[in-house]
Order: sequence, then structure tokens, then C-alpha cells
Amino acid sequence: MKTAKLSAIKKFLQKSMPHNGHNFSHVDRVRKNALKFAECLKISDKLDLNLLQAICYLHDVTYIEYKGTIYPHIFESVLVKKELLKILPKFKINDQEAQVIIKACIKHPHSFPYKRLNYEMDFYTRLLQDADTVDYFHEERLQMVKENINKVPFLGKYIFFFIHRAFLSGKKKLPQYLNFPELYEKTQL
Repeated sequence: MKTAKLSAIKKFLQKSMPHNGHNFSHVDRVRKNALKFAECLKISDKLDLNLLQAICYLHDVTYIEYKGTIYPHIFESVLVKKELLKILPKFKINDQEAQVIIKACIKHPHSFPYKRLNYEMDFYTRLLQDADTVDYFHEERLQMVKENINKVPFLGKYIFFFIHRAFLSGKKKLPQYLNFPELYEKTQL
């Protein structure tokens, strides 16, 4: 993928991503994680790193359209394909790159807490899933939950309690939720 296309995708998402847990800061951290993981696994030379970055930027495009509901979590794989088919033509992405992007984005969700991993998929898909899973446990995301939980009267504190417990439990068992569990040791996550 040409750098100009990657830059255009980045600019589009900087303007379009919502200001919640699936914001531009999140997709950029996922991008950084994926690049770091590719380097740790010594596979950077086997990948189109611009394509990998584009995949990371685009993996949560459903949240542009479907803000603040549980709906995109449940139907993420279907919705991400629908959104990508609308968005990718704007950037004149060739068919081969589009297929890689769509496949990776469709397959990325649900490693945590469901352990739905992609051991048999290509490097792009597995790197995206692991990079996104690691970011799930980023302190900024937990802080956002803390800030927004007060908007839910009474139940908010109880919901936060369970989310926080899941966060701590998942972080302790993080290698179980990764396609490349060796990253846990290599990158000191």
C-alpha cells in the first residue's frame, strides 16, 4: 500500500472516529502495538507495513456509524464488512488489499473474553487481533469506563465493579487471549 493512501485513511479516521473507547487514540495504539509485535516476531520484512497500519486504523470503523450502543459489539463482524465496503472505495484500495483488510477486520473481535482466536489466519489478522486485545487492557480505556459509569445512575457502580474485575482477571491471563502468547514475554506487556 502506498504511503499516500495510508495517510488519507489516517486523516479520515482522525476526523471521523467517535470520542469513546473506540476513538482514534485507541486505533493508533493498536497500530503501534501491531508494528511492535511484527518486529518482535521478526516478520516485518514479510509484511506490507503500510497495509498492516491501515488495517489497524480501519478495524473499528463500525463505531463511526454505531456510537454508544451494544449493537456493534454483538454484530461487529457483519457491520465492519458493511462499513468497509462503503469506505474503502473512497481510498481507491485495490481488490487484493481490500480483501486482506476486510478479512482481518471481520476476524479481529472476541479474543477477550471468548478466546475466539485466529491461529490459522494470516499474519495481518493475528497481529491485529493481538494488538487490539492488548489495548483492551490499556489504562486509558479503563479510565474512560470510570468516567462514563457515573452517567448510569445506581447500576453504574455495580457495572464498573464487574468490568474492573474482568479487566484485572483478563490482564493476569493475557497470554491465553493471544494468537502469539510469546509476545507477552517478549514485549513485557
